[in-house]
Amino acid sequence: MTTAVLIGDSQMVSLLSHLTERLRARGIQVVASHAVAGWSTRSSVSGGRVAELMENEPDLVLLALGGNDTATFTLMTAMSELLRQIRAHNAPHIVWVGPAHSTVAEVQTRKQRVVDMQRVYLPNQGVEWHDAM
Repeated sequence: MTTAVLIGDSQMVSLLSHLTERLRARGIQVVASHAVAGWSTRSSVSGGRVAELMENEPDLVLLALGGNDTATFTLMTAMSELLRQIRAHNAPHIVWVGPAHSTVAEVQTRKQRVVDMQRVYLPNQGVEWHDAM
C-alpha cells in the first residue's frame, strides 16, 4: 500500500480530512500528519517534527505551506532545509501546494510573492508544485 505524510499550515488544517479521504479512495494511506494554523515553512523546519513524521518512510509527502511566509532569502533557505530533512528519510515523491488566495489586498500581495518564488524554486528541486491561487 502506498503511504503519505501531510504537513502544513491552516490551509492543510482545512484540507486534512478531505485529503485523507481522497487519498484513501486512491489506495493511499495517510500514516502521519502535522498541520498548524500560523505555521510557516521555517516553523516546519525548526519545529523538529519532520523526523518523527517521516519515521514510516512514506511514499508521498504532501505539503501545503507558504501562506504565512514572506518571500525572502530566508524562505529559500527554509524550503531547502525542509526538503533536505524530508529527503533524508527517502521520500520518493514530494508534492507542495502553494498558498491559497486572500481577499485582503496586502496579504494577497505577500502571498503572491511567495507563490512566485515557489513556482520557480520548487520544481527545480524536483518537487511537484501546485498553485492554489
